Amino acid sequence: MIVYQADKKEFLRDYNDRDIEEVIHAKYRAATSRKVAQAEVRSWRESLGYVARVLSDQDIADDVGVAIEFILPQSAKRIDVILAGHADDGSRRLIVVELKQWSEPPRILRRLFSLRGLSHEEVEPLFT
Repeated sequence: MIVYQADKKEFLRDYNDRDIEEVIHAKYRAATSRKVAQAEVRSWRESLGYVARVLSDQDIADDVGVAIEFILPQSAKRIDVILAGHADDGSRRLIVVELKQWSEPPRILRRLFSLRGLSHEEVEPLFT
């Protein structure tokens, strides 16, 4: 189940002109009948600002799909953001984004980055 779904243009309008966190909160409650902690609502506002900043790029097509809080079937696990669109050659593409609010990645991820020959500076700049 997808809690929030829009194209890039509508997402940016919701982010810029409405309180995106309240839009998602209302849709989440309607879809799940569950309450959401205020920390989660604040997290949506802060994290989705980075997504909005990236999607504001004019080179990204207005019809890119934006799905927020995709609840995995038969699970309580969620994917934060999925971006869907087409590459220049017309092939379909999905980008799965897991949003985290860290000052730096946890130790286990720093270890994973180093095993792959990456530093967290090489991984995070997309949203800085």
